[in-house]
Amino acid sequence: LLQMGGTRGDVIAGLVRLSFHDAGTYSQVEGNGGPDGCLDMASPDNGGIADIITGVESVYQAFSSVISRADFWALAANAALQESLNGAQMDIPFRWGRVDATECTFDEGRLPDSEQGYNHVMSWAIDHLGLTTREITALMGAHTLGRTDPANSGYDGPWVNDDAVFNNDYFDDLINDPWEQEQNDFRSLGIGRVTHQWNRNGRMMLNTDMALGFDIGADINGRVQGRRDRCGGNGNNCSTNVPTRSIVEEYARSNAAFLRDFGPAWVKMQELGVSSSLKNLDSCDTPSQVLTPAPPLATPPASTGNSP
Repeated sequence: LLQMGGTRGDVIAGLVRLSFHDAGTYSQVEGNGGPDGCLDMASPDNGGIADIITGVESVYQAFSSVISRADFWALAANAALQESLNGAQMDIPFRWGRVDATECTFDEGRLPDSEQGYNHVMSWAIDHLGLTTREITALMGAHTLGRTDPANSGYDGPWVNDDAVFNNDYFDDLINDPWEQEQNDFRSLGIGRVTHQWNRNGRMMLNTDMALGFDIGADINGRVQGRRDRCGGNGNNCSTNVPTRSIVEEYARSNAAFLRDFGPAWVKMQELGVSSSLKNLDSCDTPSQVLTPAPPLATPPASTGNSP
């Protein structure tokens, strides 16, 4: 994938994002979605992910008779995470048996909106995915990897300085650096709305990131209207009275604590809706479950959207 272009951080983050978007469309309310090897590429939530799918597909087809596309996406993301640990240790057990879907238009709008705040993220994570507050806080740490692209999402920049290493820098930067909210207008690139992000020395945070550590208020984007409030760092002007603040502080202090919690939360997300049917790799006695080779995907259409 690196040979196809893009930085190391782009590729690692792209693989993690692919699995995250595949699983994150699960709804325990509707009883569908989740890791099924299918993304609605017409959805703006999946802007910029087409190139990663094309690259992964070129590798997957050689193994399509023995592993589903959904399993392959999950396994590729796990390999990317392990490759990005920079010597640290994190256990990510893998189980197989996800079944591919051929249609998933119901996925539209199921991923969180980056323009929103705390209640929006927690409603998605708890009510629809069935995750805990601690689990979704840990999973948000995946933003340590990669960067946003204005043509894909309407946001611009990486979250941390080294976007190819998976560690707790996201949480450390979130609470210890001073962030100021700015307004973006990338509608000339095809983005359908004005967006907002928090900037610091070439790095950025989304509203949904900042809401983990600060009470950014009911008027979430009000700080761009002449109120130059800073959230974080020594000049913090924002309340820290949010339920996830103590978790963010814990992860900011300890990379080991973050990795300890991220691993199980990540596995749980990758198995949403299918956990009861998955099997351990050591339970594969013989290759008796040979799959009908999955047909190659048509080249996914490029799209823009409101997801990084």
